[in-house]
Amino acid sequence: MVVCASLAPSSCCGHFTAVGEAGGPVGEGYQTFADVAILLMTLHLLRGAEGAYSATSIGTFAVGIMTFLALVWLRRHERLLSGAGLSALIVFLIGFGVAAPFLGGANVAGFSSGFGRNETLTGRTETWEALVPVVKNQPFLGVGFGSFWTTARRDFYQMSHGHNGYLDILLEVGAVGLAFYVALLLACAHKLQAALRDDYEWASLGISFLLMALVYNVTESALNSLAEQMTALVILVSLAVPARRVSQCEVWAGNFNEASALGSPAR
Repeated sequence: MVVCASLAPSSCCGHFTAVGEAGGPVGEGYQTFADVAILLMTLHLLRGAEGAYSATSIGTFAVGIMTFLALVWLRRHERLLSGAGLSALIVFLIGFGVAAPFLGGANVAGFSSGFGRNETLTGRTETWEALVPVVKNQPFLGVGFGSFWTTARRDFYQMSHGHNGYLDILLEVGAVGLAFYVALLLACAHKLQAALRDDYEWASLGISFLLMALVYNVTESALNSLAEQMTALVILVSLAVPARRVSQCEVWAGNFNEASALGSPAR
């Protein structure tokens, strides 16, 4: 489901990138058809089997689309997303996600009811009620990285994760480890915001993925493992955007050198 939710911002990014690069109606037409097909496929898959949709995936999908469209709007009005504003939003979303288990899901209930979910968030509040005391017993360092969800604990709690990425981080590495995770996420945001000046479409896609990941981890758990698709996407895009920018600079430099050798002006 999380992969489906990530397809739509990707299709939007592909559309705006192709329009900018094609420079004409032919390239735009083919790209628009492909993007609409991907978007329709995403919406169909988000319905789930027999209409059993995932509220988390739909909410994540909505955040990704709204983020990307907001960044497109800023560009059209010749405005740039500020680094301080993006960092403040990230800190807010992390704080919102961390608070959810300790508040028994009270801060999430208003959103979940809009998706037709009950007050227990499909049993998540019961899970959090059982796990929060463990965090309170070892708040600073946790029980150790990768050491909480052992086979014995999975059998005892009858679950494989805490349905909250921030809670699972606190369980394993405590508040100290969470601080390092926050620093990592802020570093990714700083790279992506800086890349807006050189590669706006791909940087916008990366920022969309980042905010999607933060929202996704309020009721699911993916932050503490690179094997999870959403976290892997955020890290890879954060690394790839600067690399893409460097490769473009190298192409431009190569074109200039080639044109100079031929005695014609570089384009």
